[in-house]
Amino acid sequence: MRIDKILPQIEQPIIYYKTIVEFLGSLNAAVFLCYFAFLDERGENSVVIAKTSKEIEDDTGLTIKQQKTARKILKERGYLKEELRGIPATIHYIFDWDKFNNDLINFINKKVLRNFEKMFL
Repeated sequence: MRIDKILPQIEQPIIYYKTIVEFLGSLNAAVFLCYFAFLDERGENSVVIAKTSKEIEDDTGLTIKQQKTARKILKERGYLKEELRGIPATIHYIFDWDKFNNDLINFINKKVLRNFEKMFL
């Protein structure tokens, strides 16, 4: 059996965007953010998403240490807020998608302008 037939039966792929890696300066932060964007897009919870570190690791392959680093980057940029809720406590993730989208659009526009200037100036 071909690998392209086997893999979809095993698990879903983790998809991230190279531009987001460049924008955030971190592959792990990009994977973390894209994972939650995927969950939000699927309607699991459009405002607050509760996931354990174990669930995130199982779904993305990011270790707890990698998750902490990714979360730190996203919180510092103002894209992520966290709340501890429940017993046992679970982190509830709240993303500011508007801020992220605006900042990403600005980054892309600047990148396009730089590339345009390199080509024509």
